[in-house]
Amino acid sequence: MVGDRARLRFLVVPYDSGHRARRQGVGPADLVAHLPAVPEGRRAPEVAWLEVPDGFPTEIATSFELIGLVAAEVNRALEQGRFPVVLSGNCNASALGGAAGLRLAEPGAEPGLVWFDAHGDFNTPETDPIGFLDGQGLAVLTGRCWQGPARRVPGFRPLTDSSVMLIGAHDFDDEESSALARALPTSRPHG
Repeated sequence: MVGDRARLRFLVVPYDSGHRARRQGVGPADLVAHLPAVPEGRRAPEVAWLEVPDGFPTEIATSFELIGLVAAEVNRALEQGRFPVVLSGNCNASALGGAAGLRLAEPGAEPGLVWFDAHGDFNTPETDPIGFLDGQGLAVLTGRCWQGPARRVPGFRPLTDSSVMLIGAHDFDDEESSALARALPTSRPHG
């Protein structure tokens, strides 16, 4: 229940493709800057900024480090009776980190996932025509790729295909479309 007993905790991940405050990575900070005023007598939501040390940012290492930070903070929020809301510049940090954080909080649980996106995000390094890690998030989450780095994320375990539903997607690469039709036949949108 979200209310006075379960305070919101916004987890702000201002990154896109491993780069801080670039492209979609600007969005999370903008959302936080425009949160509505808290009515008198109500508790303000907590805001936690998740960032990696400056250095030479590489997309894959930085992305998986952020996923791990999200997992730890989702777990921490749940342990403290807070409701975590991840504001991220990409799908991977929020979805993979969120699912791993839920598993840390409830190790035996099989979270269900409803993936709302215009894209399938079901490519793998072998099928992705442009090599875009963020276009592979759902494939990582279901155990189809990047399992070495994913296993280093606390609480990460692949989700079963039956626990995933893809809604709203309409922009697919050819091999991605075929893989989705085989793996998630009830979720495959038309178009």
